[in-house]
Amino acid sequence: MSGAALLAMGFVNPALLGGLALVAVPILIHLLSRRRYRRVDWAATRWLLEAERETRRRVRLEQWLLLAARCVAMALLALLVARPFLQPGALAALLGGGAVAERIVILDDSASLSHRRGATEDFARLRDGVRRLLGWLGRESASARVTVYLASQPQRPLIADQPLSLPVVQEIDRRLEEVRPTTTPARPRDVIAAVADSLAARPSIHRADIFVLSDFQRTDWLPQGSAGRGPFEPLAALAQSGERARDVRAVLIRLDSAPRPNVAVTQVDFERPHRVAGLPSVVRATIANFGPQRVESLDARVEIDGAGLPPVPVPPIEPGAQVAISLEVTFPDAGYRELSLGVRGADGFPIDDARRITTRVQDAVSVLIVNGAPSADPQMDEAHLLRSALAPPGPFSSGNRVEVIDPRELDGAALDPYDCVILCNVPPPSDGAVQALERFVRAGGGLIVFLGHEAADVEAFNEALFRRGAGLLPLALEREVVIPPPSSGVGLIRSALHPLTTVFPADAEGLSEYVRFRRFMAVVPAPSESAPQPGDRPRPTESAAAAASVDPGDPPPAAAPADAKQTAVVLAHYSDDAATPAIIERGFGSGRVVLFTSTADLDWNDWARAADGSYVVTMLESVQYAGRRDDHVPSLTPGAPITLTASADRFETRAVLRSPARPVDPDVAVVGRAEDGAVGAPLRFELPAPSRLGTYQFALTGREGGETIRPLAVNLDPAESDLRSVAASELSAALSGIPHELMAIDESFDGGADDSRREMWRTILLVVIALLMGEQWMAWWFGRAEAAGAAKLPPRIGS
Repeated sequence: MSGAALLAMGFVNPALLGGLALVAVPILIHLLSRRRYRRVDWAATRWLLEAERETRRRVRLEQWLLLAARCVAMALLALLVARPFLQPGALAALLGGGAVAERIVILDDSASLSHRRGATEDFARLRDGVRRLLGWLGRESASARVTVYLASQPQRPLIADQPLSLPVVQEIDRRLEEVRPTTTPARPRDVIAAVADSLAARPSIHRADIFVLSDFQRTDWLPQGSAGRGPFEPLAALAQSGERARDVRAVLIRLDSAPRPNVAVTQVDFERPHRVAGLPSVVRATIANFGPQRVESLDARVEIDGAGLPPVPVPPIEPGAQVAISLEVTFPDAGYRELSLGVRGADGFPIDDARRITTRVQDAVSVLIVNGAPSADPQMDEAHLLRSALAPPGPFSSGNRVEVIDPRELDGAALDPYDCVILCNVPPPSDGAVQALERFVRAGGGLIVFLGHEAADVEAFNEALFRRGAGLLPLALEREVVIPPPSSGVGLIRSALHPLTTVFPADAEGLSEYVRFRRFMAVVPAPSESAPQPGDRPRPTESAAAAASVDPGDPPPAAAPADAKQTAVVLAHYSDDAATPAIIERGFGSGRVVLFTSTADLDWNDWARAADGSYVVTMLESVQYAGRRDDHVPSLTPGAPITLTASADRFETRAVLRSPARPVDPDVAVVGRAEDGAVGAPLRFELPAPSRLGTYQFALTGREGGETIRPLAVNLDPAESDLRSVAASELSAALSGIPHELMAIDESFDGGADDSRREMWRTILLVVIALLMGEQWMAWWFGRAEAAGAAKLPPRIGS
């Protein structure tokens, strides 16, 4: 159906339509003025009467024409004073006759409607459209009942089933004035489903007229991958529900289709998972151009806790494209910090021009090395080279704080203060040590295992750390492999793209030819995998695709159940004929375990003294990747629930959430509860979903006094930055089978109700004048012809 082809008639002064009764005046005059004659037969006049009968039909026709013209003139005079008008557009069709309909108005208040064209906000235009629409509905029938929904509140109508009386209209107007676009993503299907459910629950309603006012943003109304009717599916189901079907009509009132250019910062994150005070961290940002024109001369501006840094130039961005930039920042102090990156665009949608993230900055990454073969001679010590790689001596810091213990100390060691534990050629740990390690990794800690001669008792080692797949080792050990001379050993080849294999040259999958492995441990393939054939390259497991794109800056994955068996991923393998796995990773609870099947020193390989420096880089990346990551989320979106944990030993159970709009928004008290009710378990805080953009403050009270602030950055959902609208043809296709109209907000609401009426009184006045002049001319002409005929006849008897 088209948008503005239908018309409805109304009257400014409908009471004056009673003047149509004046149509009877010419008829009465005609009847009263008819002459009555007494018939007298006279032989001499009979031949004259025969001549008169020949013209009688013509005379009657002339009289009827004059009478009709006078009646129409009287009717038009009555219409003239009643002032009829025509009301254009699709709205008029639904305001027309028929059964009484339930009238429902849905006003989109999603974030995209905060876009401005000049000084006017898009939402203000839709809001004014609702006011005019309700005015029209009220003028059509003040007793008609209406329900008004906001798209963000499908379960709480703004006004529910109320007559459009003056007090109700005033109350709606007051409430609309208080409404502002939300920051949460629009979910139009939710509000349309709520409307459909409400109508289905009321059997007395047989017809519903549904008005939707929106910008019909593509990402909301036609999300990627959606098929069929999308959010309109509930309406189709309601209209086709058999005996309970409703006569549903829809009017989609949209903003004009003019493009809304927008440049947005859609993502900001860190290249590595840990930030250390005083050391540079690499920040990555993505900036997108959603407009039709090329964007140039942009600068990215960075702030740390409100302190600005020098701007960074942004490359030109083509229409519909995005660019990635990287820059280094240094946090001077440890603690929770806020970083903001923004661009100054010239668009009308500034709320996505900047993006905030918050992060925990450490004074150092704490690493515990368990040395299975200590020695006074550094060259013979199992952990000396590894320790030097992670924390080299000298004035420059690597950001790691390393402690070394022997395996006997592992039983009673408190592992919670550490981010990563590294086992270097240790014998099978005791049951107490295994339990401590499992608790540590399950809670989010990282474990790195290097093998050696102490793991020669494969059965005992598997019993302690693999435990038939329920333990820490990613795969079970099988046997020791020795590369016999004269070969100098085998090389190391990448199996999957991963943070630990970033050191591999870009143009080759293997490390330098100078990195050779003389001994290593073969592992038992996972049951779901077939054993590799000689010369085959190991295929990644089911989760290898995910591992291949693992981003070290990503937040920690959701904690897996304690008994969940996660998939092992082979990250690198040796260049031997069996393609034996060399580096294997597997998740365990909330933490990670990385297994190197050779030694950390020079006993089984010469990796540590390779001139390419790949050993040092891989060790540093291993600690960064496997190290503990807390549950702090750098960026949140409005409407998403928040769950945070805190140490029950350090903090009270009472906490406070403070809004960016404080003190306008009151503080919210939050109570933490121990997870699973266990003694000593972390406190779990369930925070209300944020509704504002900006930085919230989660304030924890220490058991020894003082307050710890954890900032929580809330940013617009990146999908909301794409302001493109759904095409009219796509909306019509989604509504196929449902009577509907598509119209622009200015097409039928331009200038208000009075200006959009097409009054007809001028046309009627001209028709009346022309009709009266025509009637006078016809009366003169007919009278002239009659007089000419009468002159030829003798006078009638009794005249």
